[in-house]
Amino acid sequence: MFDLVVNKKQVTVTLAGTVSKIYDGNTNATLGVTNLIVDPNAIVGTDQLAVSSGITGIFDDKNVGTGKTVSVAIANVSLSGPAAANYSLANAATLTAAIGEITVRAITVTAQTDTKVYDGTITSSAIPLITSGTIAAGDQLSTAAIQKFDNKDAGTSKVLTATGLMISDGNGGNNYQVAYVAVSTGVITAKQIMVTAMGKTKVYGESDPALTYGFTPALVGSDSFTGSLSRAQGEDVGHYPINIGSLSLNGNYTINYTGADLTITLRTLTITADAKQKTYGDADPLLTYTSNGMMGLDAITGSLSRVAGEDIGTYAIGRGSLTAGINYAVVYVPANLAIAPRMVTITADTKQKTYGDTDPALTYSATGLLAGDVVNGSLARQTGEDVGTYPINRGTLSVGRNYTLNYVGANLAINKKMITVTVVAKGKVYGDADPILAYTSSPALLAGDSFTGSLSRTLGEDAGSYQIGQGTLTAGSNYTVSYQPASFTIEKAVLLATANNAQICQGTGLPGFTLSYSGFRRGDGENSIPIRPTVGTNANSGSPAGSYALVPSGGSAANYSFSYANGTLTINALPQLSISSNRGNNISRGETLQLTASGGTGYVWNGPGGILSGQNSAVLTIRPTASGTYTVKATNASGCSSEQSFAISVRDDFQAISATNLLTPNGDGINDVWKVDNIDVYPNNEVTIFDRAGRVLYRKKGYDNSWNGTVNGAALAEGTYYYVIDFGSGKLKQKGFVTLIREGR
Repeated sequence: MFDLVVNKKQVTVTLAGTVSKIYDGNTNATLGVTNLIVDPNAIVGTDQLAVSSGITGIFDDKNVGTGKTVSVAIANVSLSGPAAANYSLANAATLTAAIGEITVRAITVTAQTDTKVYDGTITSSAIPLITSGTIAAGDQLSTAAIQKFDNKDAGTSKVLTATGLMISDGNGGNNYQVAYVAVSTGVITAKQIMVTAMGKTKVYGESDPALTYGFTPALVGSDSFTGSLSRAQGEDVGHYPINIGSLSLNGNYTINYTGADLTITLRTLTITADAKQKTYGDADPLLTYTSNGMMGLDAITGSLSRVAGEDIGTYAIGRGSLTAGINYAVVYVPANLAIAPRMVTITADTKQKTYGDTDPALTYSATGLLAGDVVNGSLARQTGEDVGTYPINRGTLSVGRNYTLNYVGANLAINKKMITVTVVAKGKVYGDADPILAYTSSPALLAGDSFTGSLSRTLGEDAGSYQIGQGTLTAGSNYTVSYQPASFTIEKAVLLATANNAQICQGTGLPGFTLSYSGFRRGDGENSIPIRPTVGTNANSGSPAGSYALVPSGGSAANYSFSYANGTLTINALPQLSISSNRGNNISRGETLQLTASGGTGYVWNGPGGILSGQNSAVLTIRPTASGTYTVKATNASGCSSEQSFAISVRDDFQAISATNLLTPNGDGINDVWKVDNIDVYPNNEVTIFDRAGRVLYRKKGYDNSWNGTVNGAALAEGTYYYVIDFGSGKLKQKGFVTLIREGR
């Protein structure tokens, strides 16, 4: 018998609809029965089959959004219904679909009542409260809410508005929707300002000073006062209250005002009496004054008065009845009325006479003298009879005590007497002393008077015409001289110009010829001749030896006329020079020869080197090391010179090299060292000394005839030694022997 096994039918479940929740800070999802749908095509007949309720899943993240992926583990899904036992789920491990929706979480923040004093801002110190909703688990408040007044101005029922709540939810706060609720319970009270007026003072009549004040505390920001203080009306001396006037602040302040006073003080009025005077017998002048300090239309009333009296003298001027009213403090500066003597002017008349005449009568005129009064006395003059001005003075004149005598003086002039002086013409030769200058005069001087001083002429000693002037000639201060001048003539002096003798050597150019002068005067010299004479001759540089005339001519000078004397030019012959040699002109290097010059009286030699002696004599001794030319300059008795040269050829044949073969170093100065003649002319030589065995005993480059028969300071034994003189690569080597003898051993 067999059993029939009926297997469960597999059905597929899909996610559908919308899985929705309000943001709660996690990814948990709760699905309803409408969100899990069994494939209806898989249900048999009228079977009733559904998914069990209460299935949970997860959103893809916790943040607000739509179309979010919802995942459900298949293990969390079970079938329900009458036919549930006949079915099983065919789905994979997890169901997913973009059917999720997370909506924002609502938060309500409400502003709180606040009261403050006006400070120019809209800030509120109260903290708004969350009055609806909460913050999801895991999230936190990052920035608390603040609140602000609707404006900064003082007032009541002001709107307070909350703002600025920030929640840290990992999504920039976008998982929340914050609603802010404003309240109209805010109060900003006016700020109290204490204003204190500053007391002021002015002097009557001056403008009011600026009415100032201080205040505390400081105003807010750029707020400032408007308007100004004012004071009680009045300009007379007294005290006037300073009130707040139009000074005000905006409605955000309340002013608490403390007043002060403006004090008007007395004005100083200085009244200065004017000093007055009158002349004796005149009526009083009006007594006047000046004032300083009077204001506007105010006026001084009353008048000055003076001490009574009409005699000559000084009378004080008093304030009298002067007044300026209640607003002034009067300072009175007094003065005087002076009664002066009456002025009488006496004016002397000017007088004159000629020197030697008698005085004229002294007269005058008078003005200002009253009828019935007279002038007493007479004028006088200063004593003296010489030419000049003599003041006429008051003398004994008088007009009495009631007058002041104003004397206007004059002068008596004594005029000079006229004298004519006629000059006699004079002259001289340039360089001579001046003759005495003479004159005649008319008319004759008065008895006892005479001329003093002397005539003079225009300065100058050059030839020409000069004016003879009056100079210091005078007849005295009492005479005027009418001067008749004449001329003073200076003639040219004669100057002898002599050509100076000269001499030259034959064949040389002509020299500059000079002259000697005779006849200069007054310290003159050649520099006094602007155009000097020149010297000519018929000789030239090619003329033969002999004598030639030097002829001067052509001189010109302001103070001289010229006479001339010739000179002589002598042309001297040159020396006839020759050179001879005692060894010809070809020698071996190191040999000495003599060159002998003749034909002159003095000699100077020059050459390429090797001169031993005689460089300034006729005979020159030389030891040349190379070929060259030697030149001598000979001078004869006339000082003329000529040159001659002599060429020497020097052979580099070593023929002058000669070594001694005997060495006797005993200190007698003979053969104490081994000597090689003329070795010094071959400085690159090398000398080597050997013994019979060929051993080197001595070696020296540039041998200088200094070997004395020793080796390293030790004396060699007597015997024969051998030498080699090497003159360099490719050159001759000389060989030989030297015998060493030590005498006395």
